Amino acid sequence: MPEIDDATRQEQRKKAGDFLRMADKLFKGGDYEGAGRLVQLAKTTDPQNPYALAYQERIRHAIEQRDSKKLESQKNVPPT
Repeated sequence: MPEIDDATRQEQRKKAGDFLRMADKLFKGGDYEGAGRLVQLAKTTDPQNPYALAYQERIRHAIEQRDSKKLESQKNVPPT
């Protein structure tokens, strides 16, 4: 694998950071899937970015929580 120079590495980190900031805005707005796509772009841009890996886990957990709440609310609705 070729060595990446410092300037290229810094540019990758900056782009990944931009993607993560946008992902955070979507996440806070409840668009977990959109946030997940941006985090994936951040990981593609900077595969060793620990924040992208952590954010991906945070999004996965939020989606699980949302989906389990949806299932619970559907169970509590009486059949019509």
